[in-house]
Amino acid sequence: MGFGDTGRIESLHLHFITAQGAVFSATGAIEAMQFLSSVDNVYRADNWRVTPGDVTTHTAVNTSVRGPGIVNAIAVMEVIMDHVAHELGLDPWHVRQANFAQHNSPRSEAGELDQEVFDKMISELFEQGDIDRRKAEIQTFNEEHRWRKRALAIVPMHWPVEYVFKMPALVSVYDRDGTVAVCCGGVDMGQGLHTKVAQTVARELGIPLSLISVKPNNSLVNPNGSPTGGSLGSETACLAAQLACRVLRERLQPYQEKVDGEKVADGEKVADGEKKEDGEKVADGEKDCARSVEQWRRLVRAASAAGVNLTSHSLQPPPPGHYNIWGVTAAETELDVLTGESRVNRVDLYEDAGLPLSPAIDIGQVEGAFAFGMGLHLTERLRYDPATAKLLTNRAWNYYIPSHKDMPRDFRVTLLKNNKNPVGIFNSKATGEPAILMSAACMLALRSAVSAARRDAGVADWCPLDSPVTVEKAGLACGTGEETMLLT
Repeated sequence: MGFGDTGRIESLHLHFITAQGAVFSATGAIEAMQFLSSVDNVYRADNWRVTPGDVTTHTAVNTSVRGPGIVNAIAVMEVIMDHVAHELGLDPWHVRQANFAQHNSPRSEAGELDQEVFDKMISELFEQGDIDRRKAEIQTFNEEHRWRKRALAIVPMHWPVEYVFKMPALVSVYDRDGTVAVCCGGVDMGQGLHTKVAQTVARELGIPLSLISVKPNNSLVNPNGSPTGGSLGSETACLAAQLACRVLRERLQPYQEKVDGEKVADGEKVADGEKKEDGEKVADGEKDCARSVEQWRRLVRAASAAGVNLTSHSLQPPPPGHYNIWGVTAAETELDVLTGESRVNRVDLYEDAGLPLSPAIDIGQVEGAFAFGMGLHLTERLRYDPATAKLLTNRAWNYYIPSHKDMPRDFRVTLLKNNKNPVGIFNSKATGEPAILMSAACMLALRSAVSAARRDAGVADWCPLDSPVTVEKAGLACGTGEETMLLT
């Protein structure tokens, strides 16, 4: 790599190697392609050359998980930025800024609007996160404390999204009580896919969420779907459900005017706290739409009596277009130099989610993705038997996933407001995976804290501290020798 005095990278040749395991697999190839397509992150990369390689080992074959290949690529590039800053004695954030790709730079997929969104997020982070003030306080703290060190690292993020999946969905309306069942091709693995699909159906049909249930998927009802992945499962499932609902609305339309003109019978009027036909009380959220629920029931009964098909199946092909997701995160860590133990004091995470489909779910997804990455970068170390390649860290006693005490003491997640995405459903953007990329900020902050300890120990060279930065790695890297503990 070659770089100038400002930290601007003038040339870079990056060669990465994928460990395939005992046999070559598609997983390794997918991760290599993902690495190649995302390693430039938010930076101008027209003067970079990135080449892949792979090796087979005697370990078990790996499989893909959240952000395969991408999370590795971003971490590698951010470590390179920190290395440049170390060599030049500059603030790492200034080096990153020197390498930002503007919207008209070669290989940049961003437009002017994307540039505005990214700049706005950075501005809000520095203003709301008090970044400059906290950096000064951290420097003072480190000067006053020999055996405890703090550091703050900032990581930007770019996640390009292109629709490549097709998704089927089946929506059925039941004429007895007006309830709706939906079965979509996506798999809910904890990302709130079923909730978002139900909310989409409720919005499209104009009925309360309580009337809708999401059924398990099976390939008889929904054949030929795409995998649930790439953070696109929820979006494509919602798009498919939306398409099916619009077919139903078209079928019901001829009966709508007749039902709207009918007078509600005294026995059908439902007020808050009174019982419905099935004996259940009207929920608070349904108070304002109790009459519309009865109108909905009469509508579907009228259509069913006329022989209208109240089941709609759709196959949503990949919609045209693509969009970008932006983010930036500041993480502050604190290190115990004598033991190597560390904690994350505060995280300020900003992510562009468009107009979120379900804000509560999306914030949870961002928090979960970030915590997932914290384990990758800080605690989850794989150990193998050198002779047999048997995995030794195979249980909670020796494989350490993040626990509640590993979470940031102060965890602030902000979804950028009022940013419409014309490509996504209801102007939303994906949220499931992007935040994991920014979890590298915890590793970089911990590395910076280790570097502060090394300087006090008289060691000024670059420390190649690879993730996961476990307790023992951090403690040994601090350069603490017997001579540093002697009283003079």
